[in-house]
Amino acid sequence: PKNVLIFDKKKYLLFTNQNSNKKMNIFNNVDDFKKKNPKKVDYTMCAISGLEGLNPILNLISLSKKIAIANKESIICGWNLIKNTAKKNAVL
Repeated sequence: PKNVLIFDKKKYLLFTNQNSNKKMNIFNNVDDFKKKNPKKVDYTMCAISGLEGLNPILNLISLSKKIAIANKESIICGWNLIKNTAKKNAVL
């Protein structure tokens, strides 16, 4: 991938150290990602388990053209929020 966004600080540092020689942008928060990518990205995969994944999904919808969610809890509990945010931002 061109961009990777990891919210867990320890995993972010570990991933950054292990992939420092690769041509990818690694971010730890949505604001830094937005600064580097002012236009919508083509595709976003969200794979954060549990309800902790709902807020990042809602934040990333507006930054993406298409979004894939590998998290049933967020879909089941927050489907109306996800659906309305996706419609508002013209995301598939």
